[in-house]
Amino acid sequence: INRTTPGAGYLAWTFNEEMVAEYQVLGTGASAEYGQMLGSAFNVVTKSGTNQFHGSAALTYQDPDWVGENAESTQEDTPDDARTYRLDTNNRLSVTLGGPIVRDKLWFFVGAEWGEYLAFWPDVVELPESKEDSWSNYDAKLTAQLGHNHRLTLTVNDHENLFPSRGSVWAAPSTWQETYGHDNMFALDYSGILGQNTVLEVRGGFWRGDEEWRPQSPSDEPYYRDWTVWPVESFGGTYWNYIWERHSDTAEVKITQHADDFIAGDHEFRFGVQYNRGGGSTKAYNVLYYYLYDYYGPDYVYEYLYTGLPYYYGGESESWGAFVTDSWNVSNQLTLEIGVRYDTHDGWVNEFPRLDMDSNPTGETIPGANYIDGWSNVDPRLGFAWNIGGEGKNVLRGSAGLFHAGLVSGDWYSPPPDSPVWAYYWRWPDCPARSTPSPR
Repeated sequence: INRTTPGAGYLAWTFNEEMVAEYQVLGTGASAEYGQMLGSAFNVVTKSGTNQFHGSAALTYQDPDWVGENAESTQEDTPDDARTYRLDTNNRLSVTLGGPIVRDKLWFFVGAEWGEYLAFWPDVVELPESKEDSWSNYDAKLTAQLGHNHRLTLTVNDHENLFPSRGSVWAAPSTWQETYGHDNMFALDYSGILGQNTVLEVRGGFWRGDEEWRPQSPSDEPYYRDWTVWPVESFGGTYWNYIWERHSDTAEVKITQHADDFIAGDHEFRFGVQYNRGGGSTKAYNVLYYYLYDYYGPDYVYEYLYTGLPYYYGGESESWGAFVTDSWNVSNQLTLEIGVRYDTHDGWVNEFPRLDMDSNPTGETIPGANYIDGWSNVDPRLGFAWNIGGEGKNVLRGSAGLFHAGLVSGDWYSPPPDSPVWAYYWRWPDCPARSTPSPR
């Protein structure tokens, strides 16, 4: 299953490394089976159950006393105890277990991971209110042998994380924020041997996730920043909060046909069709942001207000791809990889409810819009591996091909259709002093 976020283009969430059986990294020159990327792919094969019970446990513990001295900050106003990197907590525990449910027919493999981390970089002061990063992964995999030639695999995963900001002595704890995320995945994989030379693979799955950027300590006060002092001070509530819902659906059908002694050598033909659909929506809450700024000294202190209505934004994308490749073993010294793929993409913004200042729907609907309609690409690929001398000690590899990136809706979904008006106000108080006193 593809774990890349359709809206941002990066890995949606991390995984338990103890669940991994094999990593595969395909650099520039990947075959036509791999598309919607700019020349590299990263595959992870997870462990499976067998007729023998087996498992593992891994513990990471790093004591703060094991961290050596680091380069110091060059900021003159940084307190002495915050001039270097300081570790507080770095712990991780991973466990796995696998084995038979019904010998030779049904196996399981499960895993769990828990982690916590807290460190302070130079110029960041350790405060009692600082919280640890924390995360968890739960995995389960069932493998069923359906007769001699057919196998079915079910994989599920649940991931949760909490990443609080470290805060600052120049920002009140009520302004500190944190990221909370929760993702879950479901995938089904079938493989079957059809006759002596044909393999059929069918796989599909989906994942759903939410990410929330929220206050660590909810407050009804507006956010306030004072630029008339240095370092800049912040107090009140939080500035920008949102909830990001994201999703992805993936399916693939692939047929591999082996043909020995056929057209000047041995061939492995692969034909496949791939489908991806995904996207997300972000609910941005109302913005209420005050700040002070002095342009010409303390006699010219201006107070600003920046505000705007809450709104939704986000995009959806759908892609179809088809490929054919031939791994042609011309001789024991030369193998050619010849292929071509076709991809077509659509991208759009869904309709969203209009929100009021309290982030509630008004009953009105903002129409969606089509942004990408039938963007299609044809990508030929050619690669070779030459066994110099025929002994396998020296192999020369080369490739040429055309690659196109997949859709990343974050490139075009903002600003959304009919985005709300944001207002900007300022005033110059009569007296040459702060219009709102700083709590510090």
